[in-house]
Amino acid sequence: MYEMMAGQPPFEADNEEDLFQSILHDDVLYPVWLSREAVGILKGFMTKNPARRLGCVTAHGGETAIRSHAFFKEIDWDALELRKVKPPFRPKIVSQLTAIDFLLCCRICFNDIYITTNHKVYSFLAINFHTEEVLS
Repeated sequence: MYEMMAGQPPFEADNEEDLFQSILHDDVLYPVWLSREAVGILKGFMTKNPARRLGCVTAHGGETAIRSHAFFKEIDWDALELRKVKPPFRPKIVSQLTAIDFLLCCRICFNDIYITTNHKVYSFLAINFHTEEVLS
């Protein structure tokens, strides 16, 4: 969620070991443009102590604490579970190998991601996305 909201990862390092140490010990910086609710849920999810992490504390409602968080105040969870919420975007699926919307999204949202070879595109397209669920 942090990467989707901030446009960059919460932790960075030159190698995997340093990244793990950063995750364990460094504080996360939150961009000033994030709403109070967004920062609140991100802090809740990234609390290092699992006994205090959002969704993990039985005394605070466990998983239901996530649903009742102010960040999700506009979500009708019952309607969502019944698939009665209209998605803001519904891709046109021509076949099970359709990935054009994903590729366009990557180019639009993440300018530093480039799929440069046919091999990479083919590898991506070979994944089965269970489109029958999307079509229903």
